[in-house]
Amino acid sequence: MRGLIRRNEGETAVAVVGFVNWFIVVGTVVLVVTLGRGVITIAPIFLFAVATLYLIQSVRFWRLERALKEPEMQPAATSSVEPRT
Repeated sequence: MRGLIRRNEGETAVAVVGFVNWFIVVGTVVLVVTLGRGVITIAPIFLFAVATLYLIQSVRFWRLERALKEPEMQPAATSSVEPRT
């Protein structure tokens, strides 16, 4: 899973959007074409594995979104570092 972080200036809302990887879709099509009726045997294992992987990723995206909403994660308005001359 890949994602995109969206945050509008001046708003407290943060959106973390996850995208599906194409290899999952292609892998599913290849399995169906290759196995034919035998795909029914492997389908529950395949679906469980994919669901588990995407559950883990969705939890990671959810935690990232929550961390970005925290006030201490916001960029500082002023810098305490003096520029070198």
